[in-house]
This record gives sequence, structure tokens and C-alpha cells, in this order.
Amino acid sequence: WNGADADDFSYAWKARARQLTLRYGGPLRTEATFTFESDGRIRMQAKMTNGTKQPLASVQFPYELKFDIGQVREGLLPLLPGARLTEAFFRESNSYEAQYPGTMFAAYSAIQTTGGALALYDIHGVTVETTKLGFKNQVDDAGKTAMVHGYNVDIPPGGEWSTPEIGMQI
Repeated sequence: WNGADADDFSYAWKARARQLTLRYGGPLRTEATFTFESDGRIRMQAKMTNGTKQPLASVQFPYELKFDIGQVREGLLPLLPGARLTEAFFRESNSYEAQYPGTMFAAYSAIQTTGGALALYDIHGVTVETTKLGFKNQVDDAGKTAMVHGYNVDIPPGGEWSTPEIGMQI
């Protein structure tokens, strides 16, 4: 969604359920649902319908949560025995991405900044999705890094796919 046609966007807020639903139209119709839990967690899930003529091979959701490099204290990734990326990793404009299951032992990443902490993780059901995780230096947005959280998919034209439920703890 590029914002060019506001008619292609709508939202609904269900106060009692503490749930926000965003709907984006266009060739890749998407419905993203966010539930705000009483313990401070946010649960989110996106459902996509591929209205293009090409198969869709990857989905990033949430898409590149950005952070000012000068505020990052550390990043955490689930590499055996666990990886703590220091401030220097981010100040030097480094990037690292890997896959779960595979190199990573969980679909989890976290970042600590001067303003607080954020953890992002998949809540798996029956199917475990292949997930790309990491941190990416923002070449087009100097001084920023972003959390990478994406899926390898194969959504054919006309096909539908939903992300696993994703948890975010702030």
C-alpha cells in the first residue's frame, strides 16, 4: 500500500476486545490485526491475498521496525549459544540476518535502546513457518537500523496466506 488512494485503506477499533484491524486494498490485499493485551504485550497477525499476476516469495511483518543507531545498546538473536550484539555492531552499520528453523533456534529477536526494550517473537501453531530474523543497517535512512522479521512464502496469484501470530513485548 503506498497511500495514493485512501479508499484502499480502512480500520476498525473494537474497544472491548482491545483490537485494531487495518485493511489495505490494492493488488496485495492485507488485513493486519493487533490485539493489545492487559499485560502490555501486543499480538499481531496479517492475512494477505495475492491479487498480482506473480507468485509472492516473501512477506515481512512487521516491516522493518526502525531504531536510531545512537540509541541502541544491544540486540539479541537466538544463535547457539545465544548472540548479544553490542553497541559497536550497530554503530559500525553492520547487518545480520539468518533463518529459523536453521541457524536460529527460535523465531525471536530483541533490542535494548536508551528508550526501552522491545522483543518480537512468533507464537507457533501447528505449522512452523520459515522465518528470517536479524538486524539490517538502513542504507537509505542514515543512522538507523531495523529489526528484520520476514517469512519465505509461496503465495500464487489469487492465493491467500496468513502469518503466524506474532508477539511483541515493549
